[in-house]
Amino acid sequence: MANIINYLKYALNSIEVLTRLTYDETETVIQDNAVVDYGIVHGNNLIVLVKVGMHGSIYGYQNKYLDIAELLNKRYGCTVITVSTPKFIYSLESEMKFVKEYAEKHNFNEYEVFYMGHSFGGTLGLLYGYKYSEIKRILAVNSPFSDDTDEMIKGIKSFNGLSLNLVYGLEYDFIDTGKKYSYLKNKIVNFSFLEDVDHYFTDKINQFLLLPVNYFFENINNKM
Repeated sequence: MANIINYLKYALNSIEVLTRLTYDETETVIQDNAVVDYGIVHGNNLIVLVKVGMHGSIYGYQNKYLDIAELLNKRYGCTVITVSTPKFIYSLESEMKFVKEYAEKHNFNEYEVFYMGHSFGGTLGLLYGYKYSEIKRILAVNSPFSDDTDEMIKGIKSFNGLSLNLVYGLEYDFIDTGKKYSYLKNKIVNFSFLEDVDHYFTDKINQFLLLPVNYFFENINNKM
């Protein structure tokens, strides 16, 4: 754990100035009688799909999701699609359909998806990410295990992509739940526990912004 913390502290100094004011494109769809917003930063055929926490917007506190989109796009050229979560919707069907249609529209004959979810957004990835072969990496941040724990465990065990990381702050109210299921760790599945971090990464926004950098692109688990 100490090596992870030291690496994250080092990485905090590496965020460039972010100035984006809005997404390149936004779209609103009706899903299960709820208004769901999509924010898109255009890039290449590596698509980072960010599913925010319950009742969260595509911008987030202090524009954190917009900043993530800009950071990843500037560093890696990837497309970033951020999706709001207005209520409990137990599916990724609409989100993945949106991604597929976006890829077709932009003539991506082949594409990969890296999925990041915060809180319930991460829970959705753990539940259903394994059903989509195009999802190669999953990052679930402070994601509670759902009422149907058996399905969560099935989803984690069934994921056959490159990596599945569950990240929990040690100040998170349900940290014991995260530790309880850390026995699921294997060559693909990893658990990380971050010091002085609560559910929303209060006063730790830069650390939150760097999570997809560290776990998708820098392969932090090899630095332990």
